[in-house]
Amino acid sequence: MKFEVTDSIHELESEWSSLARAAGNLFGTPEWVRAWQECFGNPNGLRLISARDDGGHLLGVVPLVVDRRGPLRIARFAGHGVGDILGPVVDPSVPGLARAVLSESLDRSVTDWDVFVGERMRESDGWGSDWGDTVVRAEANPTVHLTDWPDWEAFLSSRSKKLRQEIRRDQRVLANQHGMIIHRVAAGDELPPALDKLFRLHTLRFGEQSGFAPHVAFHRRFAALALDRGWLRLWTLEVEGRAVASRYDFSYGNAYYAYNAGRDPSWARGSVGLVLRAHTMEDAFREGVADYRFLRGDEPYKKRFGTTDDRLVSIARARSWLGRRAISLGLRLSELPGARRFVRL
Repeated sequence: MKFEVTDSIHELESEWSSLARAAGNLFGTPEWVRAWQECFGNPNGLRLISARDDGGHLLGVVPLVVDRRGPLRIARFAGHGVGDILGPVVDPSVPGLARAVLSESLDRSVTDWDVFVGERMRESDGWGSDWGDTVVRAEANPTVHLTDWPDWEAFLSSRSKKLRQEIRRDQRVLANQHGMIIHRVAAGDELPPALDKLFRLHTLRFGEQSGFAPHVAFHRRFAALALDRGWLRLWTLEVEGRAVASRYDFSYGNAYYAYNAGRDPSWARGSVGLVLRAHTMEDAFREGVADYRFLRGDEPYKKRFGTTDDRLVSIARARSWLGRRAISLGLRLSELPGARRFVRL
């Protein structure tokens, strides 16, 4: 393979977009990386490492940035903090390509780092301690393979009796007694007020400590791009003429991404969050996507729905004495610089 380095997303954008769609990862798209770089990145720190075969065909892209913590230089994936599934973006038809591309990119194409921290990579892709690196975190990543059921009703029938009764009862009560309306953003002029409701409801649920405020600019930027490309699934549930729950999701490739949400705690007894979740899953069945991805985290509600867990691992690799020292002292991801993901619902 031939490796090249650039800091220009535009140079690779068309080929990279095709590769990301084939790989099936929203968080590996040039749109996600561009929005992240514009909001959080070091203006001079982005390194896009591309791997090509002898015929010039793009096989992989590794979007890296180098952060500093004192004298320690830390290489990380662009998009860290707000992206749930990271790693090299590679042609999925070539076995072992992701590991080869990342290893070569780190060894040959980037020179100024002490420790590499590869955050939230799929364990099923082969990442882990058997690669010779230190695993610094493992996280749940629940998914429902929708193709295992013909429709939403068949899937719901496979869940617990208690869950079925709760969803159907609360849907009925909210619709008949409280005038429930569920709306999905479809036009650009609907987006700003719908995002305002999402941010407000998220803060209502978790308070200012949720850490959402630093990410507002990023999500306004990316949501507009996602709406333009048909990826955005921004839902608002209203009762009695008032917004009480919101979901901020995406449909990309052959998967639905349940990214984040907010709800009014005063409507907890009405299970407005659960009802809206059920609505989005039913809609995903109608869309015909293969997977409903709950994304990272092992929250109890995910266990009520999720059927498989494609765990995510974060690994560290040292290249210098300083890097080895950092790992031996117990590198903590929470202490690294950069964007922090807001509280999940």
